[in-house]
Amino acid sequence: MTSDAQRELDAVVLGESMVSLATPGTRFAATPSLAVGVAGAEGNVAIGLARLGRATSFLGAVGADPMGETIRRTLRGEGVDTTHLRTDPAHPTGLMVKEVVGPDDVRVYYYRSTSAFAHAGADLGAAPPSSRLVHATGITAALGDGPAAALRTFVTGAKARGAVVSFDMNLRRRLTTEADAARTTRDLLPDVDHLLLSGEEAQVLTGHADPHRAMAALLADGVPTVVVRLGEEGAMATDGDAEVEIPAAPARVVDTVGAGDAFTAGYLHVVLDGGPLPDAVRSGAWTAARVVEHHGDYTGFPPLAEYEDWRAQRATLQR
Repeated sequence: MTSDAQRELDAVVLGESMVSLATPGTRFAATPSLAVGVAGAEGNVAIGLARLGRATSFLGAVGADPMGETIRRTLRGEGVDTTHLRTDPAHPTGLMVKEVVGPDDVRVYYYRSTSAFAHAGADLGAAPPSSRLVHATGITAALGDGPAAALRTFVTGAKARGAVVSFDMNLRRRLTTEADAARTTRDLLPDVDHLLLSGEEAQVLTGHADPHRAMAALLADGVPTVVVRLGEEGAMATDGDAEVEIPAAPARVVDTVGAGDAFTAGYLHVVLDGGPLPDAVRSGAWTAARVVEHHGDYTGFPPLAEYEDWRAQRATLQR
């Protein structure tokens, strides 16, 4: 895509993109080769939005190394603007290793504690251009005080500019505790318009195992729209006026990593159109189903033409 200076942005996404090394159906110790790719929750969302035709920019930091260049080239190739993807010559690009043995046997290992993004500060969060929507996740805060400050600056600045703020709690127990993840999320809630989380995360945040009660509690806390992803059980959401429950879309599951990010991109695509909540949740469920049918965090994310075909088929069936 053209740079953000030349094209009005639909979305800016903050986070760490990493190079991934994945095994082709075997344990790492036994694999003869590794598939090189790009991974990271926020980058997955940015790529998903770009594939759906949204003008999207990615805000982050990579090292001055071949891995960082791979990330930059991959994002650009997907149509994501990288004007604000910084290069840090003093620290390396983050790395993720994924053992993919089967659909239910995937192990992920992160090497990111000394990465360029882990050494970012609040100024990174102040860098983004104006956009209609911004998206971030709790992973950023879990990577250190600097990224946490960048996250806060990013969210509050976007809200002050009038952008819609989307936030995914995205609890990672290898990086943080439940208490710290909940605290980070609660600190941001006054500025969040769309809160996305899993059923387990909803319980961590509110203390309610029942997602209906969890959503009600978050509405009472002032969150305008709450979305709870429930995996094979689908998803539910509420905006205070209505509560919707959408079943999971049919899928032949191969690799579930990236499903939540695909849901988020599909959901936000409809949000950007001002569409109704049921349509947004259904869109997220469908894009998530497409991603889990392929190896790779975003490989199976559908292009706009395929997405529009699905919407047209749905419209025909509803007549």
